[in-house]
Amino acid sequence: MLPATPKLPVRRASEIHAGLEATASVFLPEWRGMEAEGEFGQTLLRIIARLGEHVSTRIGKTPWRDTVAFFDSLDIPVQPPHPSSAPLVFQLGEKLTEPVFAPPGIQVGADAADGELLFETLQAVNLTPARLDFMAAVDAINDTIELPPPGFLELEPPVGDLPVFFAASPAQAGANTIQIEPFEDLEEGNQIKIGAFIYRLGTGQDGLFPLLDALEEAVSAGTMIEKVVDFAAFHNRNLQQHTLYIGHSELFNLEQKTLILLAIAPEELASNLTGEFGVWQLYAANPDEDPAWHTLESTLESGQLVFSKTQGLKTEQLEVNGIKSFWMRFVLNNAAFASLEIERLASIAISIQTPEKESDQGNEPDDNGDDDPPDITLGNVGEGGGGNIA
Repeated sequence: MLPATPKLPVRRASEIHAGLEATASVFLPEWRGMEAEGEFGQTLLRIIARLGEHVSTRIGKTPWRDTVAFFDSLDIPVQPPHPSSAPLVFQLGEKLTEPVFAPPGIQVGADAADGELLFETLQAVNLTPARLDFMAAVDAINDTIELPPPGFLELEPPVGDLPVFFAASPAQAGANTIQIEPFEDLEEGNQIKIGAFIYRLGTGQDGLFPLLDALEEAVSAGTMIEKVVDFAAFHNRNLQQHTLYIGHSELFNLEQKTLILLAIAPEELASNLTGEFGVWQLYAANPDEDPAWHTLESTLESGQLVFSKTQGLKTEQLEVNGIKSFWMRFVLNNAAFASLEIERLASIAISIQTPEKESDQGNEPDDNGDDDPPDITLGNVGEGGGGNIA
């Protein structure tokens, strides 16, 4: 066994690239910089950074190389010969439905430069026809749910090395899109890592990808981007979401300017459903736009939550939990969840007011033709009145 050798620091391409960019800005003040569209210097600095990392890695192995050369000059073997080993993956045929016992000593072959190498298994294994279809990392204490990247549960390993990706243009913190190059090996659903944060990609076009998670911090052009293929449990993107959906097939069928009033019981719960702890949204569409969730500003007046819907924003139906209706929802901030006191929701009463009705002084019927607002109670969700809570 050789003694431990000193470890030399290895400079990564991102570190070298940042240093080169800083140096270039000093010695080449007339240079347009990394953010300039079509700047040749972008490509040149990336090539130099990659080559620099390769050289730094080889230099880091110098102590080990010198140690091996020293013992080799003394005719002392580096380490005694030992059988080579490799991990094996057995996969049953699709038509097999019963487990198969594989005893130790099963021979398998592997192609080598001078022929075939034979290996023998060391342990017995029971091969099961079961397939792992779903995996998640759940932390009930910290209220997190994480999912592995696409393809993680496939038995076939990735072929070849993963390409290195870069941000093709700068992006500000909070941005929902990013330009990536090269982009041929990226697709919808992939996870990427930028710095310490992991993001999910939507459907991209020509390297411009929408992000399902807004950027946590600004990204400069040339920043290295890593495609996530492994599942580091409890270090991935937290997908936990606490959302209250409220639907009504008649009252939420809105197009003109409207006030939406929600009377929530118990009243103490209403204060926890304000903008301080989350965001209210209405599923609707502006003219010539696809339906989406639109944020509503809310105020708390006399124990009621009051929302204002603008003119022209037309609500659209959406299927939620198997129920198709017009919906609004409250999305709770995950950071605020731990600080809230849990209150059981008893009922929600919905009132709709139009500008004309606001000027009326009498007790006019509401949009349902009733004097009293419709009430949705958790005990009879979906029973009559078109009201639903999901």
